Amino acid sequence: MVSKISCVTAGVLHLIGASFFVPQPQDQCSAAPKLGSFMFLLATLLFLGNSQVIPRRYMQMAPGIISFVELLLTVFVQEWLMHVLWCSMERFIHRMARIFCQNCFWCEFGVETLSTVLMGLSALYVVAEVVCPPKVKATVERTFVRVLDRLPINRGSGSIVEMIKDLRFYVRGAIFFFRLTRDQRMLIINVFEVQVERAKRGILEAMQAEQDHYQDIAAESEEEAAWMKKQGEDKESLESSLKNKEPSSEITKLISNTQNQEKPLQIDSLKHPLEFLGEEEPPECLETQDEPPFEF
Repeated sequence: MVSKISCVTAGVLHLIGASFFVPQPQDQCSAAPKLGSFMFLLATLLFLGNSQVIPRRYMQMAPGIISFVELLLTVFVQEWLMHVLWCSMERFIHRMARIFCQNCFWCEFGVETLSTVLMGLSALYVVAEVVCPPKVKATVERTFVRVLDRLPINRGSGSIVEMIKDLRFYVRGAIFFFRLTRDQRMLIINVFEVQVERAKRGILEAMQAEQDHYQDIAAESEEEAAWMKKQGEDKESLESSLKNKEPSSEITKLISNTQNQEKPLQIDSLKHPLEFLGEEEPPECLETQDEPPFEF
């Protein structure tokens, strides 16, 4: 790893504006404040402090030569990252901000400031995830969680916080992946492919089961509709048969017999009721009543 003296020296040289290998730009990279560039410089120095710029086979040389070469390489890498990479990104952001804001100074300044700060903070976070020990990470996480809990965050912004957490997990996964060897990477890729195939198979099985369920429901509805249609047809045929059906022979025979048995009542003439009494003969009891009535 690069010594702390080399890292501090490279940082101080950049702050005072001295350059030995890569010339500094004549004009300012952008109108954005220096906060983003300072974060990127800190990330660069942390990365160099945990890197090996000199191969191990050359570490058997004299300590003075190793320190001098290490300092030169550290300054060169730091100047290239700051003067070429970072300055190019700032100029690109400046051009995009001018196109987007259409020569509005405050809009350009706000977009450039926000973009550079986010880039510097992202670089610092990635490097800190790589180089910082687990204890430091845990302490920073606890502090960050406490700060977030104290902030008046709206309840509707929970999705944004979850998105930031997911992005953090993705960054950690990428860092872990690139720190592995080639064989380990291939093994992880194979395991990931197997998991993806299983997930696809499960999704296809679920879709097939859902499709079968819908088909069963459709078949049941079709059967019910056919049954109802058949019931309607049977009802219509029964009604039509009842309307068009002729009476049977037995019924007609019975009706004719009843008609033949019925005879009309013949009345010769209408007479007064008293006339029938005059025509009748007196009863025998009245004719033979010669004896006197019974006396007590």
